[in-house]
Amino acid sequence: MSFNLVAVDDFFNVPERVYELFNTSSIDRLATENIDLKIKEIFNDENLNVNSLKVHSFEDGEFKCINFTEEPWSIISYLGDDDYSNTRISLYRHKSTGLTTPPNEMVLKKIGFSSFMEWKNELFNRDRANLEMWEITTQISFEYNRAVLLNTSNLFYRIENVQTDNSSYYKKITFDVE
Repeated sequence: MSFNLVAVDDFFNVPERVYELFNTSSIDRLATENIDLKIKEIFNDENLNVNSLKVHSFEDGEFKCINFTEEPWSIISYLGDDDYSNTRISLYRHKSTGLTTPPNEMVLKKIGFSSFMEWKNELFNRDRANLEMWEITTQISFEYNRAVLLNTSNLFYRIENVQTDNSSYYKKITFDVE
């Protein structure tokens, strides 16, 4: 797997039904959408094991700050029927450190931290809501039924220009692969 991000249009077979299923948070019922098969196709590996599929709603404030997750992969999709033309996923670089990904052990030492938790608590959590500390490197616009697969454990990202009254139309499916 040599990519960290891919956008797939017309991801769900019947997006209207998927939106209803999203609201029940039932990944078992979403299995009829063959999400695991689509992930295998995107990764170009029919022997890939797709594990721990979970549906998430976005938490309050998650749209307002920079994020990364513990889960290796996320599918972020929009299934609303209103205007989403200005909404996009943005990837970021931290200005003072130059980081575009959470740091590994070697990078932590170079930037003066002894552990990941120290970096997360002292730098990332301090700067994640201050957008002046970050620079946008890439942006992908949302379209209806577009799924954006992100290696969310290896990228700093934010969903921008979300209207609070339509935030329920955005869902995240997290998963791991082996």
